[in-house]
Amino acid sequence: EGALNQILPEHPISSLPNTIPATLNINYSSYGDEDASHPLSDAYIVYNTTGEPADGGIIVYDDNDIPVSAQIVFYSFAFSKLGDTNSRKDILENTVLYLTTPEILGTGIVTGNVDLIDVEVDAGVKVEILGTNYSAFTDASGDYTINNVYPGNFSVRASKPGYTSQIVTDIAVENDLTTENVDFFLQPLLVVFFDDFENGISQWNLDNPWGLTGSSYFSATHSLTDSPEGNYTGNPTGWSASTAVPINMEECAQGLLRFWHKYELGVGDIASVEVSGDGSFWEIVKTFSGIQENWELVNLNLDSYTSYDFLWLRFRMSANTIDNLDGWYIDNVEVMLDAGSALVKGDINQDGNIDVADVVKEVNFILNAGEPPTPVEFWCADINGDHQINVLDVVELVRIILNEKGIAKRTGKSATKCEIIRRGDMLYCNSNGDIAGLEIHFIGGDKNSIIIPPEVVLESAVSQKNDQTIILLYSLDEKVLPAGENALMTISEGMKVKSVIVSDLLGRKIETCVRELPTRFTLYQNYPNPFNPTTKIAFDIPKSTHATLTVYDMLGREVNVLKDGFFEAGNYEVVWDGRNSYGTQVASGIYFYSIKSVGFEKIRKMVLVR
Repeated sequence: EGALNQILPEHPISSLPNTIPATLNINYSSYGDEDASHPLSDAYIVYNTTGEPADGGIIVYDDNDIPVSAQIVFYSFAFSKLGDTNSRKDILENTVLYLTTPEILGTGIVTGNVDLIDVEVDAGVKVEILGTNYSAFTDASGDYTINNVYPGNFSVRASKPGYTSQIVTDIAVENDLTTENVDFFLQPLLVVFFDDFENGISQWNLDNPWGLTGSSYFSATHSLTDSPEGNYTGNPTGWSASTAVPINMEECAQGLLRFWHKYELGVGDIASVEVSGDGSFWEIVKTFSGIQENWELVNLNLDSYTSYDFLWLRFRMSANTIDNLDGWYIDNVEVMLDAGSALVKGDINQDGNIDVADVVKEVNFILNAGEPPTPVEFWCADINGDHQINVLDVVELVRIILNEKGIAKRTGKSATKCEIIRRGDMLYCNSNGDIAGLEIHFIGGDKNSIIIPPEVVLESAVSQKNDQTIILLYSLDEKVLPAGENALMTISEGMKVKSVIVSDLLGRKIETCVRELPTRFTLYQNYPNPFNPTTKIAFDIPKSTHATLTVYDMLGREVNVLKDGFFEAGNYEVVWDGRNSYGTQVASGIYFYSIKSVGFEKIRKMVLVR
């Protein structure tokens, strides 16, 4: 017995919209009029009892601000025994308002990326905060953002049919802050069973009248149906199509059954998808009824059945005798399971080790030697995750191997800029730091013409297909191409550099340009010629030197010095606007232009027409 005493005056039940008295008297007359409830750890007391101050008269269970969490208000007294009738009405109104008012949205944000390892477009992955209704889907880049999250520690799951799902635990979220880099990678489930019913029924045990039909199918030209001869007949006990050989589920943690179907079922008729761990006792996974006119894709999660060593699959029809319709059509049945262990970047051959065998496989992928990579191999070989396999991945893979062996990392200065220079049949590399690897693609020529000088201490690998040649330069023991200009290789005249990828010491791509330098001095005929009012004069300089480009008149008098200075080796072009050195336009007529340098002079004629 005793009054209720207010503990939380600021709680909505105490204050909104009505202010409830601090003390509420109870008209106690017998057992059941009033009790005292001991609150659990996730509850709080709004009013306690006089007789048991540690216990509650009004208890609220709502341990966080998440709207989907439980909100329970528990009264430990007979409501009609409240002495103040106005307080009865007011406290009831407050309680109803509290329970029916939506809670304010949270202001936390969770962001991250999901990588589907077998494709470049990572859209459509569902990322959800478990235990809440917060979720988002990834865009084409795999990025996602979940807004309005309440504070707390959560587990986040990424999933998409046909892929392993992944859960990241203990993700802390706070209001007004963004929790970043909650990232996932999902590997494709491996197809361990598939039947498109184009090669008979050898994979199935069929009860009569199940069989194949060509009257309707998702992929040409057959499907499986319960009634290939027309409408089905009533059979309350059911008839079925089950797999003839069980599917091995050992070491699997995730699974998916996928198929296409359509159906026309009478009232009370049921189509069931069932599984069994022993071929005798069957569990229903999903049932269908009614009508599905168009072909529909079905994805059924098999994670709950991966504890079985083996799994049988069954499609079963149960029908009464009221309406016998066209029945159930099934096509392209496949069962997909996880690989049994997580994939590891670098373990390209998936033997559990990252070693030189993986480097060889990666190099072969780059050189297009042998079979192209499978989706799983591609993901393992794409070390830096840029959806490409190239020399950057080779350098990073070697770093992984050497670090696992405890070999010291490279200590040199990495290059940040590089220039690939061609002079005649020689290719040079000029960089501002050390280089760990190069990948060069050529068009034309013959790979057998490539000669790498002994000063280049990197390993090399070359392949040619049609007119495309690829060469890789890399090291298995941390050798480098040092800073400065280095002769790379001799190539044939017909080989043209198509593209170049250069790696620094950490497997990062270096900014690179390609230049083809002249091998001799050349002064080209101006263009246009004749001209008015301007013309272009081009010339080549094969080495760093001083040079002068001058215009003369018919009498050999100097008209204008267009260029006079030091030139690096390269190709140049100068525009003459038909003016002399004083800026005055010269008259129409024949003029000469010449370039002079150490050991070289060349003169050409041009015509100005006003």
